[in-house]
Amino acid sequence: MKPGRLIKSMASYFWDIPLKKYESLLSGELTIALVNGRKVLNTQRVNYSYSSLHKVFQAVFKKSHLKNHLPQQVLMLGLGGGSIVEILRRDYGSIAPITVIEIDPVIIDIAKLEFNIDQYKPIDIIQMDAIDYINNSPAIYDMICIDIFINELVPDPFLTNDFVQRLIHILDQGGWIYFNIMISNTGLQSKFDGILEFLRRKKGHEIAEVTFYEIEENNRVLVVRK
Repeated sequence: MKPGRLIKSMASYFWDIPLKKYESLLSGELTIALVNGRKVLNTQRVNYSYSSLHKVFQAVFKKSHLKNHLPQQVLMLGLGGGSIVEILRRDYGSIAPITVIEIDPVIIDIAKLEFNIDQYKPIDIIQMDAIDYINNSPAIYDMICIDIFINELVPDPFLTNDFVQRLIHILDQGGWIYFNIMISNTGLQSKFDGILEFLRRKKGHEIAEVTFYEIEENNRVLVVRK
């Protein structure tokens, strides 16, 4: 490692080192920063990839014993820098095909240019609205990860029973859903509670199991097994 890079890497254990900025019409200013020796993707308010978000999914996958039910076909709604993809490939050795739906072309460029997401083949990244995709997808998946945020907020169309029902429809029998939601106000708490109750009413006939994990402050990850 060159001396300049080594100094930056060491300094990043004490404070964040900004490296590059991007502008997104959806998320506003996005920053690539060096934190604890590795690159991360942040908005002005929250981490999008490879920092706290990375730890959230690592913890949830461990708690749900992912190693015992590795997927064969993965759908990811929301890309960020590709944290979940990296976890599946590096931590679990998964070689399952991964389809990623991401609406923001800037996020896709960042994932490719800054985090080399294309190294994790087989992976298919599609730029489109996730609602449109799941409403028209002929495919069935045994793992669906939802990590869709505009800064710290999950857009309202994804916090509805109709959206969750469609996820169940394209989930294979025995498959798993991981839905990350940040609870930053009472309105979001109410929507989360509504989705959880909706899923609990389906337990025993449409789904086999539903639970949630609280990992980082305000993060809730709904976990559903069909």
